[in-house]
Amino acid sequence: FKNLKIFNNTKSSKYYYSTLFRINEESIKSENLFDISAFLNTNINLNLESKGFIDVASSEVTSFNKYMFSDSKLTLRDNFNISEINSVLYSNINGNLTGSFSLNTSDQDFNGSINVLDSNILLRSQLEINMSELYELNEFLAFEGNEKFDAEISIIDNNASLALKSKLLNTKIISNINEISKQREIPLNTNVYVRNITNPIYEIDNEKFSIKIDNKNNGFFAYGSNFDKEIEEVANKDGFHLFISLKKLKFENIYINNELKKQNFSNLKSILLSVEEFDFFSNKFNNQKFIADFRKKDTKLSFSGSQLNGSITYDDSGFTKINLEDCILDIKINNDLNYDSFLNQNLINLRLIGNNLIINNELFKEINFYFLKNEKITTIDNLEIKSDFINVAAFKDVEKSYISYNKQLDLYKVKGSFNLDMKSDILSNLVDSKFEFLSTDLNIQWINLNELRDIEGSINFLIKNFDSKTLLPESTFLNTLKIFNLNSIFENLGNENLITSPNLYISRGKGNFYIGKNRAVFTDPISFETPEVKMKWKGEIIKDKEGILNKLNLDLEMRLKVSENIPWYAAIIGGLPAIAGGVVIENIFDDRIDEATTIRFKISGSTTNPIALRLD
Repeated sequence: FKNLKIFNNTKSSKYYYSTLFRINEESIKSENLFDISAFLNTNINLNLESKGFIDVASSEVTSFNKYMFSDSKLTLRDNFNISEINSVLYSNINGNLTGSFSLNTSDQDFNGSINVLDSNILLRSQLEINMSELYELNEFLAFEGNEKFDAEISIIDNNASLALKSKLLNTKIISNINEISKQREIPLNTNVYVRNITNPIYEIDNEKFSIKIDNKNNGFFAYGSNFDKEIEEVANKDGFHLFISLKKLKFENIYINNELKKQNFSNLKSILLSVEEFDFFSNKFNNQKFIADFRKKDTKLSFSGSQLNGSITYDDSGFTKINLEDCILDIKINNDLNYDSFLNQNLINLRLIGNNLIINNELFKEINFYFLKNEKITTIDNLEIKSDFINVAAFKDVEKSYISYNKQLDLYKVKGSFNLDMKSDILSNLVDSKFEFLSTDLNIQWINLNELRDIEGSINFLIKNFDSKTLLPESTFLNTLKIFNLNSIFENLGNENLITSPNLYISRGKGNFYIGKNRAVFTDPISFETPEVKMKWKGEIIKDKEGILNKLNLDLEMRLKVSENIPWYAAIIGGLPAIAGGVVIENIFDDRIDEATTIRFKISGSTTNPIALRLD
C-alpha cells in the first residue's frame, strides 16, 4: 500500500475507501490479481488507484479502479514482444478496462486506446506507413506515399492479430496496367488483416484487388473476379501468384522477362491474365487468356484465344523465343516505325517461329528467324519464310540467310535466297517501286543505303515488270539501274523515261555478276527487256575513289522488238521512202531483220552522265 483512506458512517454497513497500490508481476501472481498465464514473460510496473465501498452486511465490494502502467513489457508465448508500455486504464461497472496507451511492437510505436475484457486485449491506434516500402511487384504493382491507417491489435487466447483500415487518400498505386493504377486523393477503402502477428500472413482487400502474402513472399495478388478455383489451387503452394482480369489491355503493357524474377520479387511463380479486349499492335482480340510460368529455369508466357495463340519463353541469358500458331494478324507496316519503341531495350536476343499465320489477309505457312540487337548491330539471322508470295531460304540452299545493319559503320549485309511475288500488296508501304516478281540470290554488303558505297559481293537475279511511277529519291542504285534502261539513254525514244526522269520500267531482267573491291564485273551477259528492246550487257562498272560504282565500261547488244517497232525496221531496212511508199509489212520480215535489228554500243562515262557510242 502506498496510502489508504477509509470512511464509515456508523449508521451504515458500507465502508468507503480510497487506496493506492504499487504492483509488479510477482504480487499479481501471488495475490492472483490478474491472469497473466498467456504471457511467456512479463515486466510490469503498475500503480493501482482504487475507490469504492465494502458492504460488511452483504460482503459486497464495489470499486472503480485506475491502472497506471509505466515502461512495462509483455512477451507472449509465441515470442511476440510488446515493450515500452505506458498506459492509463479505468475499470467500469462490468469489470472491463478502458483507457489510453503507448507502446512499441514490431518495431513500430503505437498510441491509442485500449479495452480489456477477460484477459482479452484490444488496442486501437493510428499508424503511418511508408507505402513505397511495401512489396513491389516490378512494373505490375508499386506504391508511393505515406499513408495513415486506423489500426486494431487484438490479443486473444495467446494470439495477437492486426487489422488496418484506410481510404488510401495519400497513396499512389503505380502499374503499367491502367485499371490497377490509382492517383492520390482518390479514395479506395482498403482493409488489411494479419491473423497472427508473430507469423504474419497479410490479407489485403479493396474494390480493386485482393492480396494475401506471408513473410516468405508466398501468396497471391488478384484483380477482378472468377479466380476462386485458381486461388484455391495455389493456396498451399510455395510462391507468389498473380490473377488479373481486365477489360482492355495493350501488349506493350505486359512485356515481361526474367528480370521480373530477379528484381524485388524473386518468389513470383505464375501469372494468370484474362482480357476482354487485347490490343496487339492495333489488332483487337476478344477474350484472350495468358498464363506465365516462372517455376522452371525458363520463364514461359502462353496465350490462347480465337485469333492469337502461342507462347513466349525467356531464359536466364536474356534469350527470348516466340512461337505463334494459328493466328490472324493485321500488321501496319510503315517505313517510319520505330521498332525499338515497344521493347525499349538496347539489347534484344529473340527467335520467332510462326506456323499457319494469316497476316494482312495473306497466309504465311512458316516464319522462322532470329532477331539480334545490341548497341551497334541489328541482325535478322537464319531467316526462313514460306508463303504464296514471299519466300526466303538459305543462300544457295547451304549458307544461312540474314540481314544485318551496323549502326556505327552504317554498314548493311544481306545474304540469302529471296522470292517475292507481288500479286499481294502486303509490302506496298515498304517498297516504293512496284514489280510483278523478283527472285534473287544475294551475298552482298555496302555502306549507306543511298550511296551504296564500298558495295561488294555476288548477285543473281530475275525480275519481271519493274515499274516505278513515284518520285524516287536520287541514289547510286537508281542512277545505275537507269543505265540498263534503253529509254534512259536514247532521247529519240521519248522523254518520259530519260535518265533525268524519275520513272523507270523494266519488263524483264536476268543475270548474275560479282562486285569486288574496285569494280562490278559482268562476265556473263545480263539481259534486260523494255517494251521496245531486248538488251544484253557485258563489261564492268569501276568504283571511284569514294568507293561508289560510277565509271562505265560496258558493251551493249540491243535488239528491237518487231511487233512494237515496225517503223524502226522499215527505216533500217528500206529507208524512209519505203515507209512513205507503203511497204507491205510481210516484205519487212526476211533474213535481213535479225541483222538489221541488232545494234551494238559501247557505253562509257559515268552513272550520272552515260555516253553511248554506236559500233555498227
